[in-house]
Amino acid sequence: MIKLTRPGDLANREVIEAFANQASVALLRRRARGNLLRSERRFRDVIDSSPFAAAIIDSDGRYTYLNRAFTDLFGYTLEDIPTGKNWFRLAFPDPVCRRKAIAVWKTDREQAGPPGRPPRLRTFQVRCRDGKEKTIRFSPVELSDGTEYVTYEDVTEERRVYRTLVGEIAGLRKK
Repeated sequence: MIKLTRPGDLANREVIEAFANQASVALLRRRARGNLLRSERRFRDVIDSSPFAAAIIDSDGRYTYLNRAFTDLFGYTLEDIPTGKNWFRLAFPDPVCRRKAIAVWKTDREQAGPPGRPPRLRTFQVRCRDGKEKTIRFSPVELSDGTEYVTYEDVTEERRVYRTLVGEIAGLRKK
């Protein structure tokens, strides 16, 4: 707050003080807006720098953000999958698999409980834009505003190695 020290200096002291106070509030708002923009940029930088694919999905099922690792992993962009419906259609082209994935997703959303709980890990075969199938571990977390933050981990090679080892162990037991 700015105050004039000598009342006789200006004829409209109250008007000038009101203007100065409004200017002060405007400067504080501008500083707060700048801080918010820097914070949002930092958040996006962190998400984009993540080695894991990530998506932010609003409570209506619209994809609002995909990081670079998501597009690198799946080949899909935000234009390809603006909604969950688009995602499920592309990632699960087989109708039976799609219905199962949607049912699991809906059940998990209903049973999610309060925000901040540990992720509900699920693993599915997903079709990528290039037509390749990958085994993906989904880790969705519901945020306080109903938004979902989901990370995706490609476990295709891990699963292949596991199946190979299990097969070799079974073969050794037969001998």
